[in-house]
Amino acid sequence: MNLNFKLVNTSEDFKDIEIVWRLCNWGWNDKGPERMKSIFDNRWKNIIAYLDDHPVGYAGLISDHNVYALIVDMMVAPDYQKKGIGKSLMTKIIKECKENDIKVIKLISSENGKKLYESFDFDICPNEAPGMMLKLYEKMK
Repeated sequence: MNLNFKLVNTSEDFKDIEIVWRLCNWGWNDKGPERMKSIFDNRWKNIIAYLDDHPVGYAGLISDHNVYALIVDMMVAPDYQKKGIGKSLMTKIIKECKENDIKVIKLISSENGKKLYESFDFDICPNEAPGMMLKLYEKMK
């Protein structure tokens, strides 16, 4: 199994993002490719996981380029789940954020995803602030 990651340029890799979204049945909008492409063009980072050169996972991040990053989409194709791809993708996301001096990563998780995120020390936010967050500055001490 050859797993690798690519920080993608949407103009070159838009089809690979679309493949993963469709494999995951993530609600790809059929109103036209330009509308969907604009979603990814406006993200800070787009990361695709490739298994033996086939796109099987995706993560999108938005950021203020200073303190916060928000994972807005993280997915692994159903046939490839429970094989460590999600864990490897999270490791890549955290590494990217640390390298760019991001201090806090936030996300909103499904029930199924909470175990993965908690394994990376994400904390569930209080009810008045939904989601989960990882304070990287606390992990660097």
